[in-house]
Amino acid sequence: MALRILKIIGLSLFFVSCFTTTFFVGHLANSPDESANYLFASQIANGNAMRFSEPLEASLGNLIHPRSMVAVGEFIVPGSFLGLPVLAGIMGIGWKDGVYLLTPLLAVLAILAWRSFVKNLFANELLADLSAFFLAIHPAFWYYAGRPMMHNVGFLAFLIFAVWAIGVRPIKEKWTILNFVLGGVCLAWALAFRTAEAVWVLPIALAILAVIWKKHVISWKQLLGVVVGFVIVIPPFLWLNNSLYGSPWLTGYTMPSTSVVTSDAPAVAVSVITKIASLVFPFGIHEMNILQNGWSYGFLLYPILTLLALLGIGLVFARWKQETATWRFLLIIGGLILAWLLVVYGSWKFNDNPDPLVLTIGNSYVRYWLPIFAIASVFVAKAVQWISDVPFPRVKIGISVAIMGVCIGASAFTVFGGTDGFLAIRTHLAESAQKKEAVLKATPSDAMIITDYGDKYLFPDRRVVVPLRSDATYAMLRNLVDAAPVYYFGLTLPDGDVDYLNTTILGPQGIILDRSITILDETLYKLRDMR
Repeated sequence: MALRILKIIGLSLFFVSCFTTTFFVGHLANSPDESANYLFASQIANGNAMRFSEPLEASLGNLIHPRSMVAVGEFIVPGSFLGLPVLAGIMGIGWKDGVYLLTPLLAVLAILAWRSFVKNLFANELLADLSAFFLAIHPAFWYYAGRPMMHNVGFLAFLIFAVWAIGVRPIKEKWTILNFVLGGVCLAWALAFRTAEAVWVLPIALAILAVIWKKHVISWKQLLGVVVGFVIVIPPFLWLNNSLYGSPWLTGYTMPSTSVVTSDAPAVAVSVITKIASLVFPFGIHEMNILQNGWSYGFLLYPILTLLALLGIGLVFARWKQETATWRFLLIIGGLILAWLLVVYGSWKFNDNPDPLVLTIGNSYVRYWLPIFAIASVFVAKAVQWISDVPFPRVKIGISVAIMGVCIGASAFTVFGGTDGFLAIRTHLAESAQKKEAVLKATPSDAMIITDYGDKYLFPDRRVVVPLRSDATYAMLRNLVDAAPVYYFGLTLPDGDVDYLNTTILGPQGIILDRSITILDETLYKLRDMR
């Protein structure tokens, strides 16, 4: 009973901690993706379509929209995956802040489902408890559960629900087929949250289903149930794609910029091969990037957990012939997923933080590798069991508690501290609220704000264009100024930069940049028409 109460308290504290960056911060978001997801979820919660009307969009070069959104005709629509804003929007019906509940709730349910799945898989309750614990306190999972308008924890949660439904089969008796339908539904929802992951999720899912079917763990009828469940979810999203992008097969990521028709067969073949390669390896394959990013974001941010996971993996290898087929199969599947995600996303060279030298949990590699960390939690649990395997019960408990305490302390420091930790995010959002209030007071409601980063809190109260330093923006400045009052809001410019813009970029178009107000480290400038 005491252990159960402790688990409930732990899960409750985890759940509450996930709202550190959301409640009492004025419905602001820390990134363009989060802002877009929140706004479109709010549209659904308020009974509106997932789009914003902008009559001037087409005539002004499709520039009037924030990052993570795209322009289609006279509308601004999602530029990312639709699963999260749709489901979060449904949860927000009747209570606007309900949109924030979805990801933390899915995270808690995923922890419980993971525990149930591991217990069923290995018939080891302690291993299951430890696996669930190490999943919950892994900095990557904990951190992104507290960034509720990001897709990644929801994606992982639905993957876990899928394997739980098919592996544990909680629905008993004559309705057991519903477990497989539910598994297919959850698999489809996972891909609705992150459709790009279908490249590896579907082959891995098919491989697992093929293996368990061959071992007579699943029947043809049950396989069909998975397919039926998967297919149930697809039509609404195809319809939504069609209504937003003009085709069931288009998304915000795949909206074409131009249409090229050619009858050159070799060129078409090369184009097809290129498109397939860009789909499978969208960032190419860059070995040094893989090594550097794998070391930085797979080890240095959480060395204790990673070392424990490596120890658990080493134990399986050392006892390969003695280990159960389940351990070997989990290691093989985990290795395949690790190799794929490490190569695909590790090849990418980017920085979410303005300082490229900062090693931070806020960089995207961390959230893209969540499935790896989830599987690793079982090997961490195995290592902890092995370390604490002594003949003295009190010593055994003491060792386990000590390891768990060190791990949770290190994880909490990573999640709450640092340049991108929860506490820093709250400070940043408070500054954003101050900037937003000042800019809205200083500009008319029909103004357009050219900005580099302020779009995530200025839209939809003001129309935005991103960024200033862009050939497309420079080319359209005259048209923008003719259409509406135009301002630039960004980091305060040195006098030399202002002079350069006025004499070289703006002056020839009959425009001059005037300083308006300064808020903290940023300044609002008015683009004044000199004609």
